[in-house]
Amino acid sequence: MPKGFAYTLFVLTVTLSLVTMISIHASSENTIETPSRIRSSLLLTVLNDINDDLSRSSYIATKRAILSLVDYMVTNGTFINDTESAIFYASTTGEYNGSALSLMENTTINDWTVSIQDILGKMGVEGTVTLESYTIRQRDLYNIELATVYELDIYDPISTIRMKRNTTQNVTIDYNSFEDPLNTVKSNLLFSTAYLMCNMSGAYGKALVSETNATNWTVGRVFKSTGPGDIVSLSSSVRAGRILITHNISSYALSDIEEFKGVISETSDDLAGVTIPKIIGTGDACSNTDGSYIAAMSTEIDRWINSIMTSQGTTCFIEHELGPTFFDRMEGNITYGRYSGPGIATFIDPTILPKNPQKELDFVYWSP
Repeated sequence: MPKGFAYTLFVLTVTLSLVTMISIHASSENTIETPSRIRSSLLLTVLNDINDDLSRSSYIATKRAILSLVDYMVTNGTFINDTESAIFYASTTGEYNGSALSLMENTTINDWTVSIQDILGKMGVEGTVTLESYTIRQRDLYNIELATVYELDIYDPISTIRMKRNTTQNVTIDYNSFEDPLNTVKSNLLFSTAYLMCNMSGAYGKALVSETNATNWTVGRVFKSTGPGDIVSLSSSVRAGRILITHNISSYALSDIEEFKGVISETSDDLAGVTIPKIIGTGDACSNTDGSYIAAMSTEIDRWINSIMTSQGTTCFIEHELGPTFFDRMEGNITYGRYSGPGIATFIDPTILPKNPQKELDFVYWSP
């Protein structure tokens, strides 16, 4: 029996035992409180105990359902259909596509409601807990929001008291550290990434991407340069995939700068006419950047991320206006699809998957 069920059984057993004891005492002592009134009060306590357990049970069942579906995808190398319906079905029945999900054994919403009804029945109380509605959505970059409505109906044959109510529960499920099925399945199970948020670092200090609300990121491999002579040997095609990080942007020819994806300059001396994304006055960008890594920059908030690890298992993710949402990624949708919510982009290592070596964002990498 799951721990949640055992706890509920204990609470209900103690509560309803007290009902009997107090009722007998009330009758023998001829107190003001009648047995019926006492039983009514304690049945209300039972109802509240059940209500308090609904949020926790819904949270556990849904989180395990998502983990189970991700495990199903990465094990079978296939995406799921209709993510919202799949999560609901897995949460309530413990199955997907006719297969039992091992993580859902004895932890579904149906398991919990049936167990509560059995417990009440053994105590001489008739009760039902019915799931009336189940709505799930991506709340923000890191969380899923679940809203449920349950109908609680308890009837006591002894006192003929019936208590019935609808209760709404809202819980938030953090999917940070879950495995991302998009990269795993798309790479034929050769490459996997986890939902680990990127930290902002560099000359602008540290902040979480989620706190900046930036969505339009320029991403590319870093090229550190101490002066114009460093870039002479770089072809136009190589420059097109790089973000130039240098001491002074104004020391370069405009035509050379414009061939890069973006430029970050330590000094505040500007170069007139630059149309590519640029951030100037970063102070010590060169010393804070490892040239072998990927960088992401946002002129929208004047922030840049450096030293993003790109080896297997050490990637991170950011919000991107063109990226697929969490639910889209579970269906294998490459671009922002039918689900609402922020788009997600993760970084991949082209040295592990050499196709399109200049495309470091996953949804761009896998695009036809």
